[in-house]
Amino acid sequence: MAPSKTALAKINIAKKELALSDEAYRHILQMHFQVDSAARLNNRQATVLINNFKAHGWKERRAQKKPTKPGYSEE
Repeated sequence: MAPSKTALAKINIAKKELALSDEAYRHILQMHFQVDSAARLNNRQATVLINNFKAHGWKERRAQKKPTKPGYSEE
């Protein structure tokens, strides 16, 4: 089963924040998972890749909820 959109987004964000070149990124995918695209990973492999990026210093950020305007009501 293909990884979720959330997992693919995390992988792409980590790639960017770790400043991996496209060549280096694809080399990692090929060497560890024998695929040329993260979309070809399964769920477990996507999790392993994300954890690998975390082990190399990537810090996952949680999305911040937008605060609601004070006094706003949908009544």
